[in-house]
Amino acid sequence: MIGDEAREPYDRTVLSKFVLADMKPSDVPPLRRDSYWDEHRIDRVDATVVRLDAAARRVHLADGTILSYDAAVLATGAIANVPTLPGVTLEGVFTLRNRQDAAAIVAHATKGARVVIVGSSFIGLEAASALHERGVHITVVAPEEIPFARQFGPEIGAMFRRLHEANGIVFRLGARISGIEGTETATAVLVEGGERLPADLVVLGLGVSPATGFVDGVEKAQDGGIMVDSTLHADNDLYVVGDSARFPFAGDHVRIEHWRVAQQHGFIAAANIAGITRHYDGVPFFWTYHFGQSFEYLGHADRWDRLHIDGDIDAQRFVALQIRGEEVAGIIACQRERTTAMLIERMRHPLNASEAIGLLRHADV
Repeated sequence: MIGDEAREPYDRTVLSKFVLADMKPSDVPPLRRDSYWDEHRIDRVDATVVRLDAAARRVHLADGTILSYDAAVLATGAIANVPTLPGVTLEGVFTLRNRQDAAAIVAHATKGARVVIVGSSFIGLEAASALHERGVHITVVAPEEIPFARQFGPEIGAMFRRLHEANGIVFRLGARISGIEGTETATAVLVEGGERLPADLVVLGLGVSPATGFVDGVEKAQDGGIMVDSTLHADNDLYVVGDSARFPFAGDHVRIEHWRVAQQHGFIAAANIAGITRHYDGVPFFWTYHFGQSFEYLGHADRWDRLHIDGDIDAQRFVALQIRGEEVAGIIACQRERTTAMLIERMRHPLNASEAIGLLRHADV
């Protein structure tokens, strides 16, 4: 198992949700106990892969080492998008992808600091929620008119904005930055149109791109995602899982950037390498955390015809169905755990909208 972080694999989901709030970066939980690797005969190699030659089944490391394989799993995830704008390399400007990033952000987030978050992505707004706990002043700049409208729809997106504003977060929506000001350290974010936002800390939350630039000999989509079949197989015994994989789902090839999907993919790829045929038939799932509330999302809807809301979205106690045609394509929920657990099982097969609405009427709220 080759990775370019020297320490053991750990739960990255806590970085934006909890480490930026009050958890020490050193307390991020590992995914496996220390003895796991020896017990399962797993050799961990701390190295950077500079090329993966799928046709030749070879992995080239930065130190010149070349490893051959019978089968390989590419689980490199994604890299944070950084705009080509003046000032993005200044001290005090960060993306958030690993424990070192989180530690650096926390070091700059002293009480009273002025924080500008660029982008209203999940990472961006989770960072806003978490950093708020440190007593900083936060402004979010984003081109979207409504946060999360593309993922959840305008009604629920507007609820997230109200929730953040009620906790002191300031938004500059429908706005783009033109650069970051400073000599060695960032001092302000410049917004197109002339506004200058003083900043002691800048967090870039502008989405990610698949970490596949070093991979040769496979079919890639325009975004860099690697095309795989339902077994997660790309070509010539190379399997691709997680953020880097573009896999069949609901009649299309999609790329889903969620930890749970990556975990599901890993089990399937491992089984197929071992000769046990498995196909992805799971229900995509993720959760996002804002000001003490967990919001769960089931399925994957890039479009829908209508949104059916059961409950009170401003009380953060609801289930919302994204309905496409006569089927439920996605579900957003908060404080409805029992209902969510029931629905995720039903979504393993096409879920009729009328049936789902009927289930909500009789669910134990």
